[in-house]
Amino acid sequence: MTHGLVMNGGVLHAVEVLKPAELDTAIAGYDYLGFAGAAGVLLRAKKLGDSDKDAEEARLDREYATAVPDDASLESAMDRVDPPPESGVETQDESDEALVETYRMAASEHGRAQCIGGLQSWKSGA
Repeated sequence: MTHGLVMNGGVLHAVEVLKPAELDTAIAGYDYLGFAGAAGVLLRAKKLGDSDKDAEEARLDREYATAVPDDASLESAMDRVDPPPESGVETQDESDEALVETYRMAASEHGRAQCIGGLQSWKSGA
């Protein structure tokens, strides 16, 4: 979900849209999946004061893009933690599997919501 928000509106957009608990979970998830750079970017963005946001927005977006170069890198990291069933690899810890599945479901639900919202905006001429 967070990655989709960042890709659609930038790091600050994601930080502003997510609930505090969702943002904290995202930061922990990025760190857990090996994306400490992305976790750090989100944490810094979370702590920014309103007066600093304009000056920092482009830098935060560039740093996030460096930390998470593409969707495939996130998918690959999730597959390492929770290999797809067809790989034949079993996960070691069910909590890892549940965490990754939660991220996948949230991303999918957000994607559908974005598509529906975009379609509604397009239809209304917004």
